[in-house]
Amino acid sequence: MPKKKAEKKETLADRVERLSAQMEAFGKLRESLDMRISMLNERVGEIRAMVLRVEKDLMEVRAKTEKAVGIIEELDPSRIMGETRRMQARIESLAARIDATDAKLEAISGELREIRREIGRVRGIDSIVALSDEVRADLTQIERIAADVRRQADRVMAIFAELRDRMGKTERFVARLEALEDTTRSLSKSLSELAPKVEEALARIEEMRSLQKDGGQEQKKEETKK
Repeated sequence: MPKKKAEKKETLADRVERLSAQMEAFGKLRESLDMRISMLNERVGEIRAMVLRVEKDLMEVRAKTEKAVGIIEELDPSRIMGETRRMQARIESLAARIDATDAKLEAISGELREIRREIGRVRGIDSIVALSDEVRADLTQIERIAADVRRQADRVMAIFAELRDRMGKTERFVARLEALEDTTRSLSKSLSELAPKVEEALARIEEMRSLQKDGGQEQKKEETKK
């Protein structure tokens, strides 16, 4: 009988030790999760700020597009090309920033999946389950923010596509204007080359008229003498 009591005490001690080890592991996990969630919150905040900046820049590009349309109406190819090149560079920069934002969102989604897996490994203890619910609420909030950022990014991409379409039309119009300008230059050159010949022809015509006039006067003098 005493031997059985000793065995029971050892079993209970083992269980307490296991529980203590689990709680210690849980404490470390909680620290790790808190740190990672805090970092995720910071990153989501950065992405949200980035998307807002991109959206603001796109609004500026849209305003400049309207300005470019005004320049087109004035038919000034040099100003159009300068504005088009500046807008193209701005749009390419925005496209790179949008891609970077999308990559960050994808990385955050991977972090969220990893955290959920870690929480799933420690569901056996009630207090850990309670923490899991608390962390899950934080993750849900982060996911909502990430979804909102994605919606903003989608809106930015829609504006970007619209601007690209406008830029394409502007570039085609500028190409037509440049072709027209080349044709005008060619015609101007041809006219410049023809100008001396025309002047020479006019001078000859004037000379012939003068000779004809002088000849007519001489003929009248001869008739008067007779």
